[in-house]
Amino acid sequence: MDKKYSLRKPVIFIPATIFILLLIIGGINPICFINTLNYHFENIMVNLGWSVSLSVLFFIIVCIAVIFHPIGNIRLGGPNAKPKMSYWQWFTIALCTGIGAGIVFWGAAEPLLFAMEPAPSLGLEPGSNEAILWSMRTSFLHWTITPYTINIIF
Repeated sequence: MDKKYSLRKPVIFIPATIFILLLIIGGINPICFINTLNYHFENIMVNLGWSVSLSVLFFIIVCIAVIFHPIGNIRLGGPNAKPKMSYWQWFTIALCTGIGAGIVFWGAAEPLLFAMEPAPSLGLEPGSNEAILWSMRTSFLHWTITPYTINIIF
């Protein structure tokens, strides 16, 4: 029996339209586009950075709760569904993807970048011991459980 698949047009066309519009705007006036994006990013981080931290903490708590709560035993696909891969295979895929895509490159580049160009608001001298310690703390934050819980939730 052949399965018929249908394309849900809004799911494709709305993000594609937004993406194309952003490409056009960025192509017409790239300096203004970059300045606008930086302004909004900095505004969000300065005024709502605390909500990002609280959200990530909430995501970690949700993931831990699902592990120990009976809801974590719900089998997606129905009671008779069989997984295509074992837990070990899923774990190794996630681990190797994280290592391959991120840690191999960013494992060295991120601490160096943060040590040599610390955030201006910190008042740290680039390359100083304080900047190096800050860069390592920030890198450890970026490569521990927090990004994985964000990926799990979304």
